[in-house]
Amino acid sequence: MVAVSLASLGVLISILSRSNRVSHSVSLFLLLALFAPTQLPSSAQKGWAGDLLLRLNPITAGEYYLGTVVVDSHSWGDDVSWLFSPLVAAVVFAIAVPVLGARFLRLGPGRTP
Repeated sequence: MVAVSLASLGVLISILSRSNRVSHSVSLFLLLALFAPTQLPSSAQKGWAGDLLLRLNPITAGEYYLGTVVVDSHSWGDDVSWLFSPLVAAVVFAIAVPVLGARFLRLGPGRTP
């Protein structure tokens, strides 16, 4: 789900950008912003605010879920609530790509976009 959401987000940014430079810059900045919560100290990740931040970010939520299943040997259904934000991100971005792609991309013979 994380891979689908990030790939769809990348395609969506590419559709909305006028150049490759803008697309790459926005994608890199957004990826760094999404990975920032993983660098927080463990004391900042405790409590309701830290838990909410980790659960809302699809990357950290997916990483936490995989960590509990693989490292801590939890069953697949124990922490399934952590997969809510990756699922929502994957569905929203996967639906937005064809909708916005059809709206913003006008390709025809002999024309450049």
